[in-house]
Amino acid sequence: MSALSHQARLLRPAQKDYFEILDYLLEKNPRAAEKFESKFDNLLERLERFPFHGKLPNDETLRLDGYRIAVIDKYLVFYIVKKRIIEIHRIIHGARDYLRLLMG
Repeated sequence: MSALSHQARLLRPAQKDYFEILDYLLEKNPRAAEKFESKFDNLLERLERFPFHGKLPNDETLRLDGYRIAVIDKYLVFYIVKKRIIEIHRIIHGARDYLRLLMG
């Protein structure tokens, strides 16, 4: 059996979030951008080994939809485990209205 049990995939909205976060951090603090990128890569590796590592959201609708949440600094990573695939749906700053962004 391989060391990785699942494969992480960033959906388009998560890809957009990721690059917007990196662009913002690069402009403000290049070192913070490097740290974020490294932490994100580490999170993906951890999720591929332990897909249910993230916590269940407090919101019932998100829970029923199968979402889990992982945290990187001030950012919430919303994902759903489907068979052997971990779908990363969004990466949202914790101060934002993530329910509106996920449901809208």
